[in-house]
Amino acid sequence: NYPLDFDPKTNWNYSNSGYIIAGKIIEIITGQTWDQYIDDNFLTPLQMENTGYQENFENVSDVTGYIKKKRELKPFKYNLSWALSAGALYSTVEDLLKWTSIYEDSNLLGKNSKFEMQTPFLEYYGLGIFIKPYKDDIRINHGGSTISFNSSLDYLKNSKLKIITLDNVHGKTEV
Repeated sequence: NYPLDFDPKTNWNYSNSGYIIAGKIIEIITGQTWDQYIDDNFLTPLQMENTGYQENFENVSDVTGYIKKKRELKPFKYNLSWALSAGALYSTVEDLLKWTSIYEDSNLLGKNSKFEMQTPFLEYYGLGIFIKPYKDDIRINHGGSTISFNSSLDYLKNSKLKIITLDNVHGKTEV
């Protein structure tokens, strides 16, 4: 019922709600739940055995997230499944390393899809990732955060260098 904020590929605006809507579109088109579609089409083919939907997180990890309250770190336990397709996945450094294959040698995405995803259409933004020149290389990057967890994945395309950081403290980690 509302007009678009802007035409596709003329601007971008990150939105958790947008990712939740995208997940719902996947469910409607495929007839699968979002998490089952992601598992069948990405996690299983990439053998990402330590990645999954958050409602199962407690079964596979003893990692506790922390938040800072009055200069002290306090454990923060809760179920992230409410985040749906906007951030309800858990993973490991080893599995995220497998994920980086989608940028180059994986057959999960076709050649045209990889090219389109990695071609900035507005400043340094592609389809769901940032693409920036870095010295003599091309840096592909995206990060994410939820309460008590932060992540970042950087991939230097020419040198094939991969940098993955996972942090279980919300916000700045100084105490």
